[in-house]
Amino acid sequence: MKYLYTDFSLLQSIPQKSKGTLGSVYEALCIRILSPMPTPSLLISLRRLSAGGYVTVEPSDGILTASTPISLTDKGLKAVTPSWLGKLLNQPKAIAQRERAFCELDMPEDDTNADWQVEAADFDAILRGLYEQHLIPHSLFEITREDEGYVKLTVHHPGDEAGTDEGEVSDDPDVASLCRSASVTSTEEQIQEGLRDLIDTAYLLVTEAPRPRKIAIHGVDRSLLISMAQAAAEQEGYVLFRVTVSQIRFNRRRFVGKRDGDLDYAQCGDPILTYEASDSLRFCSLGILPCAVVNRHLLDEQDLDKLSVLYRHL
Repeated sequence: MKYLYTDFSLLQSIPQKSKGTLGSVYEALCIRILSPMPTPSLLISLRRLSAGGYVTVEPSDGILTASTPISLTDKGLKAVTPSWLGKLLNQPKAIAQRERAFCELDMPEDDTNADWQVEAADFDAILRGLYEQHLIPHSLFEITREDEGYVKLTVHHPGDEAGTDEGEVSDDPDVASLCRSASVTSTEEQIQEGLRDLIDTAYLLVTEAPRPRKIAIHGVDRSLLISMAQAAAEQEGYVLFRVTVSQIRFNRRRFVGKRDGDLDYAQCGDPILTYEASDSLRFCSLGILPCAVVNRHLLDEQDLDKLSVLYRHL
């Protein structure tokens, strides 16, 4: 299993010449990747980077809090620092080369810090502050934990920067009749299947000739049908990538596990959310990839390999 670009971004977020606190590093990481990092995935990244010898983390009694000290090792500093020639000629390109090389490395199998735990409340508070200050947007697809072990997957409109309640009317006159977000709530296993369908769809969109795609995200409360296809733009000669979200109204259980053409028969209500991207690659890079990569704790090795391919394409 390879390291992910978010692991490299975490290394970049650590002060290079001094110790930092995990809270400040977490804040810098979320701003750097423009996405909230769930604490289970943060924990995986910290464990693997520590086991690989890239970071030194000093938890108290195995508990990671916002005040936990963290620093780069010499190996970690070398991983993120371009050569002097790279800095001189083209630093962004040199850093990108470092990132690509790092993401080709295998993560260590031995997890010597399996007893570490995260004080989630510390990092939830940091996230709330980032949202309130508009320093990070909500991902187009966002997964959050609910009470009693349930998980919610929310599809946001790109204009839903404030994270307003589902169903509230947007101030944008172009989307005034639509919701800002739509969501389903279910068990972790069922949301995990929906996330995998998103990854598979993104993988096909960037590796095969574009064609219309459909997936269904199922919950205990309802099912959402997400349609993705190229569409003609108002300006002649241009096409857009249009995403439409509708609710499956009848026999929704019949469509569990179905995708693409098998969902043509689903009876849906009017679209409750719609938006357009310049092309399918932009939709994948801004919508699906961020949600998938920060929820790595829900994915297996095959899923993560697809994410690595996606990132190289995008």
